[in-house]
Amino acid sequence: MKSNEAIRAQINGQTKQVAADLDKSESTVFKYQQTGEPNPLEIVLGIIKSQPGSAIAQLVAVESGGFFIPSFNPNASQDYAILPEMIQRIADVMAEMGKSLEDGIITAQEATTIKAVLGDLVGTVIGYLDCVVKG
Repeated sequence: MKSNEAIRAQINGQTKQVAADLDKSESTVFKYQQTGEPNPLEIVLGIIKSQPGSAIAQLVAVESGGFFIPSFNPNASQDYAILPEMIQRIADVMAEMGKSLEDGIITAQEATTIKAVLGDLVGTVIGYLDCVVKG
């Protein structure tokens, strides 16, 4: 998917509302949805290509209500010895969630922390399984 297609899909016919929310003209937001015109997403993609990293992806994931799953390191151990470590990490996450629930409330900060830990754990597990299956 191209950047303008992603923007168009996200805006989904709400150009006027998005323009108002961004304090931009409708024509500017419309241009973001067309090919050939530089758009903010192209700028972000350019930054990522120039300076690889996950800070932008993490921010977008959290702001979208999700969590970031980092790439698995294929150079890490791919034998079954890593399984006990993963199981321990799962237990640690569950214990942390249990602590957060003791008072019956999960704060925004607790939720953000749990999402980050879960994202890292899920990325590790998925990556490990991909390596084992492909290896």
